[in-house]
Formats: sequence, structure tokens, C-alpha cells
Amino acid sequence: MKAIQEVIRLHAAGLSQRQIAQACRLSKGALGKYLQKAEQASISWPLPPEMDPAKLEALLFPSHRSATVTAQTFGPHRSDATYTLSVLVSAANGRF
Repeated sequence: MKAIQEVIRLHAAGLSQRQIAQACRLSKGALGKYLQKAEQASISWPLPPEMDPAKLEALLFPSHRSATVTAQTFGPHRSDATYTLSVLVSAANGRF
């Protein structure tokens, strides 16, 4: 997420939150969330050279993990199945 890097950079440059939100095309709420998470993680500009966007995102949003959905998760209906969102929601609600 390059937007997070840009938010941190512009904030360090002294731009207002309104200016940063406009420049990055973010809502003020999303911008505030990014700045709060960066502050909590003691992240400031310039970022360390080894801090790529993926590492920064993992540091700021540790609970964001991509979930792997397999056929076994919802039963042995089709082992090579591709599930649509509606099928997954139905399964989660017990209507599968």
C-alpha cells in the first residue's frame, strides 16, 4: 500500500491532514487511521531502507491476513470448486 508511505511522507513534510487527504485521495477518516497506526507503531519519515510497502502494511495492520478458502472448509462438495461471495456468505450463515 503505497498510500500509507505517501501519507507518512506528506505528514512529515508538514502538510495538513486535509491537504494529505486530497493529495492521496483518501477520506479524512482513513487518513486519521493511517496516522494513528503509524504513531502507535513509532513509524516516521524517512522509513528505514528495508521497509517495503508489504512490511509496512504488515506492521501497521497485523490482523489483515489473506484467508485461504478450500473446499474442505465448506465440505467435500467439489474439491476444485471456485466459490463466489454469495456461496461463501450462504455457507457462513449455515444455508449451504
